[in-house]
Parts: sequence; structure tokens; C-alpha cells
Amino acid sequence: MWPLMMKRTAAGIFVPLATILLFLLATEGATRLVLDNGMQYDIEMWKYARELKERSSNPLIGHQHVNSRQARLMGADVSINSLGLRNAEIGQTKPSGVTRILMLGDSLTFGWGVSQKDTVARKIEIILNQNENAKKYQVINSGVGNYNTSMSVEYYRSRGHLLDSDLVILNYFINDAESTPVPPKFGFLNWSVANAYFYGRIDAVARMVTGRVSWLDYYRFLYRDGEPGWRVTKKRVSVLAAMTKASGTPLLLVNYPELRQLKPYPFAKVNAKIEELAESLGIPYFDLLPTVKELDARTLWVTVEDPHPNGVANAAFAEALVDTVRKRLAVD
Repeated sequence: MWPLMMKRTAAGIFVPLATILLFLLATEGATRLVLDNGMQYDIEMWKYARELKERSSNPLIGHQHVNSRQARLMGADVSINSLGLRNAEIGQTKPSGVTRILMLGDSLTFGWGVSQKDTVARKIEIILNQNENAKKYQVINSGVGNYNTSMSVEYYRSRGHLLDSDLVILNYFINDAESTPVPPKFGFLNWSVANAYFYGRIDAVARMVTGRVSWLDYYRFLYRDGEPGWRVTKKRVSVLAAMTKASGTPLLLVNYPELRQLKPYPFAKVNAKIEELAESLGIPYFDLLPTVKELDARTLWVTVEDPHPNGVANAAFAEALVDTVRKRLAVD
């Protein structure tokens, strides 16, 4: 009697579990074979984290690039050099006769969704080196996806300053006031492409159904008085300002626009706060919004569901920035 009951109980547990497992495996397989076309934002960001990132031993940085690693992400080939940078191979020591510019920032600086030649850093480097006086310039791209300003400043404090740059550019984006993320431990769900793909879509539906904060309000709320992320951001920018001042290195704060809506721009008050912060610390400030405000925002996105700046946007940003960069370097 008891053996029969145990067999029935085991069957009652095993069959549903096996059904769920088969469903999950089928969903995973279908996602990989059908949905993963190399241009799905959530899946590509998952690949980026899996293939090119690792935990940093410095908790204030959180995560960093894996040195000397390559991947194809969002339709673009990405190569990380031996210093953990999306940049041509360079030595830590600045070559004689070379002027170095270090760009700090997140996925916009990194150049998400574009080739290396279409990043803002590389485009500025090309323009600067088209000169008749034979001066040589290196524009170093230290951008890492999912960094905030606090993480970028910590990178500069711990390693970036060793590159002996002649100008530091802090590239700022509206979500830089977020708190520093804690890198997830890679459990079962972190190995699932289906989880990466469907999580964002389920979250978006949940926001609409439950009336959770929209992306517009979310960004605005980051800059409310007393918000911890904004408070920390201001402190860390002041640390960067003090470090560069002590070393005699010019600093420039560049504010990149949120490209989903340009006209009317919904974050004018946020931009004013960022500019006020720069002015209070004596940091020259450059707002890139006027560069693209009159353009059709859709022509500036990597894809319809991914409003990171594409090559067209980055070219406009580089052209707009280069004269200010020259002035900060006292270039004729």
C-alpha cells in the first residue's frame, strides 16, 4: 500500500516539474533560435554583461571590462584592449609628443550599438589629428556600460589618472544620478537568454497595468532634493574637480541629451541643475542638446527600441565638441 502511494506521490510531483522544465527549455531554445537576431536590446545587453564584463575588486566601481576580449554586440564588433578600454591598444605611459584626452562615461561614451570608428571619442580623435602642425592626439574611451558618474570618478581616481591625460572629459547622462548598481551573482536566470528577453517586456507591461512611474518621471525624480543618488553624484563630481585641479589637468563636463524626446525637451530643469553643479565647482560645461534638438529624434537612435545615440548622433556630437576641446587644450 505504502509503496503504491509513494509512487503516485512521486509521479504527481515529477510530472508537473518535468512539464515546467520542458516548457522552460523550449522557451529558451525558441528565444535563442528565433528571437535572437543580434539586434534585440535586452539580449545584447545580457551578452555584453556575460562576455565582456567582470566584477571589480573595487566595490565603488562594481564591474569593469575584461581585458583583451572581443564580442559582437548590437550589430557592432567590440574589442576591449589590454587596459580594459574600448580603444586601440595603448600604453599606460603617454608617448612623447602626444596630447591625451580621457573620456569618462557610460554606454554612450562606450559607443553602444556603433562601431569603434563611430564613437564620439574616435571621431574627435580623427578630427583633431587632421591638422597641419603635425601634433598627435589620443582620445581615450574609458566608457563602460551601466556606469554612473560615481563609478566613472572612482575609475579615474583608482586607475584613469595614471594615463597622464592633458584633458579629462566627464560625459554625463541623465541616469548618472542613479545609485551604483550591485553586480548580480550569476545564478540560473542569469544564464537564460529568455529571461533577459522577456523580463524587460513583462516589466514594461507591469508598469502600464499598475501605473508605476513612467520613464519621464523616473528621471525627474532622480534629481529631487535629498535623493541619495544625486547627493552622492554631486560629491563625486566635486572629488573629480579637486583631483584634476590638484594635478593641473583641465576638466570639461559634457551633458548628453536623452534622445527619446527632443522637442519639447522634458528635462530642462534637470539640465539646469547639472549646469549649476558644474558652475559651482568651476568646471566648464557643454550641453549637447542644442546640437540635435531640431533633428528628428528617430534618426538618431540605434534602433526603435534602443535610443542610444547612433553614428549620425555621435558625428554631430563630435563636431559640436571639437572646438571646445581645442580651447580647453589651448589649441590654435
